[in-house]
Amino acid sequence: MEQPAPKVGSLEELTANTASLISLPEIYLKFKQLMDDEASDIQDFARVVTMDPNLTGVVLKVINSPLYGFSGQIHAIDRAINLMGLGQLHDLVLALSAVDAIRIGNDIEQIKTFWQRSIYCGVMARLLAQHLNLRDPAGLFVIGLLHEIGRILVFIKHPEAARAAIIDARQHACPLASSEGRIFGYHYGDIGAQLMADWNLPVKFHTVIGLHLDPIRSSEHYAEAALLGLSHKMATFARPGIEPYHYTEGELGLDHLKIDAADLEALLPEVEKLSIEMESMIIKN
Repeated sequence: MEQPAPKVGSLEELTANTASLISLPEIYLKFKQLMDDEASDIQDFARVVTMDPNLTGVVLKVINSPLYGFSGQIHAIDRAINLMGLGQLHDLVLALSAVDAIRIGNDIEQIKTFWQRSIYCGVMARLLAQHLNLRDPAGLFVIGLLHEIGRILVFIKHPEAARAAIIDARQHACPLASSEGRIFGYHYGDIGAQLMADWNLPVKFHTVIGLHLDPIRSSEHYAEAALLGLSHKMATFARPGIEPYHYTEGELGLDHLKIDAADLEALLPEVEKLSIEMESMIIKN
């Protein structure tokens, strides 16, 4: 007799009282406070970031990497602000401080594997955004890094439900998100979008993360959501982890983005190379 699926409660119940489990780091919150303070200046932002030497080192490494293209030009945070602008630096500090803070062990998936897949997704999203001449490709790298963060919450709070979803996806030969929807009533993108909203991040973050598996519902950020959905699907193939399903070419949504399959294929070696470089910079052993 089939066992009933474990209960996870409503989306609001799942994301309530998560501060001790998954929350934004203090260093980012101080940075965000400065963003909201019209009296703050470049040196204020630089002082906050450099309070954490490890974060400062990683931020500078990533900025000077081929992914961002500054090629060793930036040696200090104030210089980064002058060249990149506060918006891009805000997004990067958010993502890198979150990766550093969210290293909670769980019995479902190794956190290193989780971040490897997220990095691959972010790198592909950025390169595809550049290919399509979309605005703010760097922002899509950050959104890609954070897009599966909702799963971490389920791994920690409801591991049995997470396992049940993985088993269901294998049995039905379907994407894990579909099984999450059957068992939870929502999927990892919905959870991530709720967390982004709870953390008062820009609307683009929760819209793109929440709708990347169904981008047709997004009017304002359709291209970004569709691009993130494509990048996620490619990441599950390149860095599969817990995802048992391999998407077919017809399921990638290339027509919606007007991307040729040959162009996508040609991009993969660069995505792989840059992903490995980012992993060495961002993921701590």
